[in-house]
Amino acid sequence: MLASSDRRYIAWIIDWILLGIGFLVVGLAIAALGSRLSLLPSIESGVLVLLSELLSVVYFVRSWLGPSRATLGQRSLKLQVRNAADGRPMTAPEAILRWAMLGYPLAILSLFLERSAPGLLGVAFLVLGCVLLATTVISRTKQGLHDRAARSLVVQPAGLRSGGLLVVALVASLFIGGCVIVFGAVAFFDSLVSSGPNMQSIGFGRGGSECDLTDQARSFPHGVPVRFVMTFSPSLPAGGSAKSKLSKDGTELVDFRSTYTAAGSTSCIHATYPPLDVGHYRLEVTISPSMMPPSSGEFDVTP
Repeated sequence: MLASSDRRYIAWIIDWILLGIGFLVVGLAIAALGSRLSLLPSIESGVLVLLSELLSVVYFVRSWLGPSRATLGQRSLKLQVRNAADGRPMTAPEAILRWAMLGYPLAILSLFLERSAPGLLGVAFLVLGCVLLATTVISRTKQGLHDRAARSLVVQPAGLRSGGLLVVALVASLFIGGCVIVFGAVAFFDSLVSSGPNMQSIGFGRGGSECDLTDQARSFPHGVPVRFVMTFSPSLPAGGSAKSKLSKDGTELVDFRSTYTAAGSTSCIHATYPPLDVGHYRLEVTISPSMMPPSSGEFDVTP
């Protein structure tokens, strides 16, 4: 018996929630690790995208190729994914193609696109989801574009009613669809407001060159030059500026004010301060264009 559209939709919602929890755990773990190792924001975001993609492909493909031939969401509604021609289990290439057609690999594009990527990819994912749902509903065999591409068919045992589940599907779809639209719209319009960096980090050390920083520390002995590197993600565009000011024990050192204007796209700015007097220092940098508040970092000079 062919699986009804409402059952399939509810199963997709369950899987989406489960994966969302997994993505959140991965994100928190990477954020904690990045803070401990002082990873660049661009590296953190790249690792998050790649691990999330790995999690999703393993979840779906392993589930479809397993004995149950179904994800946890599909198993909860007694659904199975089979080959459309003879009902046999899908092959690994078919399962991977079906996963790809669900749109999850779109996230990889965010590693190569500029700041507008989150909003644009969110809209693209939403549009693709609507297309897959529509093609599934209107298909006589309930095969969406992803099913046709992978030559798959979703079936369910006979005798199970789904009328009551349709109400749950409608409520859940309104909630999730509303969240996707709101967050996608916010990210999209925010990307139109500013094309500047949305992630910035400041590090201090004793050596290095250009964007590399060595001997990183937060405390330096008196008489040692202090070098700082500020990194951007995405890059600071040509014509963008970075204004920095340095304070000692709460008092701004006017002589250390500086403004850097990028001649071309750059992923960092850097400078070396001469030996400083003993005290607690705070560096604050304001980036333009950017919607982010000023970034700051602190260090000490000890006797």
